[in-house]
Amino acid sequence: MKSLTKRLQALPPVESDGIPSSEFYTERDFSSTEALELIENWLDFEELHDSEEEQSDRSALIHAWAIVAHFGGDEGLSFLIDELLVYIEFEDELFTDYFPQLMLARAVENGPSLRSYLKTEAEGEFMLIEIASALAEFAKADIERDESLRTLAECLSGDPRHRSLKGLIISDLVEISSDKFLPEIRQAFEKNLVDVSIDGDLEALEISLGLRETRSTPQPQWSDREEELAAKSRAERLGLPPKDGDHAGTLAYFLRLYESPTSARSLAELDGLLLGSIVAPTLVMPSAYLSAIWDTQNPDAGPEWESQREAQRFFDSIMHWHNKILNGLDDGSYHPPLKPRSMLDEPTVEEADWARGILKGVISWHEAAEEPSDTHKAFAACAFHLTNPSADAPAEELIQVGHIIEGARRAHDVNQPGGPPSHSLPSFGSVERAEPKIGRNEPCLCGSGKKYKRCCMN
Repeated sequence: MKSLTKRLQALPPVESDGIPSSEFYTERDFSSTEALELIENWLDFEELHDSEEEQSDRSALIHAWAIVAHFGGDEGLSFLIDELLVYIEFEDELFTDYFPQLMLARAVENGPSLRSYLKTEAEGEFMLIEIASALAEFAKADIERDESLRTLAECLSGDPRHRSLKGLIISDLVEISSDKFLPEIRQAFEKNLVDVSIDGDLEALEISLGLRETRSTPQPQWSDREEELAAKSRAERLGLPPKDGDHAGTLAYFLRLYESPTSARSLAELDGLLLGSIVAPTLVMPSAYLSAIWDTQNPDAGPEWESQREAQRFFDSIMHWHNKILNGLDDGSYHPPLKPRSMLDEPTVEEADWARGILKGVISWHEAAEEPSDTHKAFAACAFHLTNPSADAPAEELIQVGHIIEGARRAHDVNQPGGPPSHSLPSFGSVERAEPKIGRNEPCLCGSGKKYKRCCMN
């Protein structure tokens, strides 16, 4: 790997307007061999970017992405999509600036996967925006133009939460194809699905296209208008808040109302986060797990509540749910808010959310600089392996929800004064002692052997 790193560092700087062609790399004896080596050993190579990077290191990193894009095939595409998730999480623009060019390296092969990815809306809005931007570049380069534009237009009727995505797509559609998709665009505006702070409303668009001369309504301050329209859309989508006493409904409602890319996405994830905090080997204060609901990396995270009563209602429901879990662990009645599986050997989306929440709660162990017992480590590893099973593990050895509940009960018992010694749970590799603050390149606390940014962070 060191020799490959030196070869990449010796290459000329990458231009800001795009990556070199495949011929450029072929002439210098780069091929699928190097691409697969980079994918397999990426964490060793990526240390270049985690240092106080010099220009040569930065350029070597971009060359590495380009080689993966040109020669990595389908495995390379999957790797680059995963890489995009990481860089979005850390708001690092180095990769996102080059992402469309990387996708264009094998545009014909990548196009169907990107279009399918965008249609399923499987990830957060920021991720979808980057995918849409890549497809727009395909159309501008006249590569699968019609297919790319049609997919972008179809997204205008998608998830009503993705308002910015629709606003940016409309900008691209108008730039590339003028008024060709005007019916779909009009419908999106009429249904209040578009972020008007990006390019204005439908009247502003029609004026820019020469379809009308003046506005029929006064031009508003677009950021203020978008705030009003977004609030109206949320109210229509979510309905009225649940009645007092409906704690599950209240928590689910406010999670949806104030959702963000970093917040808990469901009641199941919230339950897991509280569970992970409750069984931590040291006391986790409410301020810690309350902020973790909205962002595990930002202790000041939280919504801008519309009223004190609204904030108090959410807090009361959190405390009720927290105590319900705690009492359930004490008397053996705890069970997460999960529906039964339809397939016994395949975790559900809810189970994945729950396990993700547990691992977010586990992060509090590191914040408190507490060394977990073997039981706590095994509990965290079980949560990770619920939705990330070993590829060659027999079905009967796969982690089930019941295993994690039992692990939580044992970890809770260990915490009690005079409690039993650490119990034995399934082991999934070594778990290194973490630093008080978990970093993106530190070993993941779940025991998977991966770095945090490649594991539980996502």
